[in-house]
Amino acid sequence: MISFVWPVGLPMLAGTGGSETFTAGQVRELLRRSIKTQVVTIGHGIQDGRDDFPDIPFLALKSQEEIRNLSGTVVFVNKPYASKTKNKAAVILHCVTPELEEQQELKTVLRAKP
Repeated sequence: MISFVWPVGLPMLAGTGGSETFTAGQVRELLRRSIKTQVVTIGHGIQDGRDDFPDIPFLALKSQEEIRNLSGTVVFVNKPYASKTKNKAAVILHCVTPELEEQQELKTVLRAKP
């Protein structure tokens, strides 16, 4: 299973930006190739945007700490979190590069990942 972890605090809504389109396209392509894939949202319940993407599996988590329970590969969309993962995680950047101060914070988080 590949889990694309959507940024905390944001629902994944169609037509609101490029990251939604890229993520949906990547998930659809993996599903087309019979690779189990899902979008993981945090803190929204089922009001996470899944209605805009009925062909994509969604998993709603209550908190960031639950990321540690995901099996398979975790891919953070646009922003990595300090959450532990069972396997080595990745981050995919669809957006403009963060400001220098935030870049340093993100590097610290990435270096701390297993």
